Amino acid sequence: ANGGQKENGEEPPAAPSHGGLVAFWSLKNPGFPLWWFETLSGVTALDFSTSAPNILALGLYSGAVAVYDVKQRQGTPSMESDAASGKHSDPVWKVKWIDRGPEHDEPLVSISTDGRVTQWSIAKGLEYTDLMKLKRVPRKNTGALPSILTGPPSSTLNNTGGGGGGPNSGAGGTTSGGGKAGAKQPNPGTQKGGSDGGEAFISRLTSGMAFDFSARDERVYIVGTEDGWVHRCSTSYNEQYLESYAAHMGPVYSLQWSPFRKDMFISCR
Repeated sequence: ANGGQKENGEEPPAAPSHGGLVAFWSLKNPGFPLWWFETLSGVTALDFSTSAPNILALGLYSGAVAVYDVKQRQGTPSMESDAASGKHSDPVWKVKWIDRGPEHDEPLVSISTDGRVTQWSIAKGLEYTDLMKLKRVPRKNTGALPSILTGPPSSTLNNTGGGGGGPNSGAGGTTSGGGKAGAKQPNPGTQKGGSDGGEAFISRLTSGMAFDFSARDERVYIVGTEDGWVHRCSTSYNEQYLESYAAHMGPVYSLQWSPFRKDMFISCR
């Protein structure tokens, strides 16, 4: 069992014995939860499904992704990832169901400090696909305006829709036009690093903190990392970033596409 569940007036513990706790609240009684259950590990992220609002996904500090049917009020996951089924090796910092309309499945996406952006399907159990393994990018020209890395070949960009900007798009949170572009750097997927001619830095992964999918193109998403970079990516191209921005000098804790302009996004740390 993944923990106990309580309701009908029983107070949740201030310090859960199993590590984590999820509480359900009503505005009619904001001083006490309607229902709660404990988890074996601390809960770091959660999201309800849009197509099936009774389905709740949790991201756990242990690296696991768990799916609950809250209609059952059982407090045990219907599905949970483990080491054999794609479990993250570091804490999961965001989970989100991606609504693609009534005619398509609603995949779940998670991001972790293990450097993986992972998509999960619940159609036949909890199956996973890594959308991207976040390669570490060397930071150059520190203090300059955000740098834009050369994107993938133009044929690839044409196939992915580009998400509102090509490899020469403006930087600073705008993916097309109007931004001041910094100095271009070699593409991180092809550059070799180190004096010994090896590829040390591209084999190392950076920690993922946050992501958001574009409302205009369901294949395009942005990722915020622990080392301050924001990367624009595509589900159609998992080996290389479409574009990268040296956005911050510290972890990017949250980011979001603008609901008003589909070629802009905001990030924060």
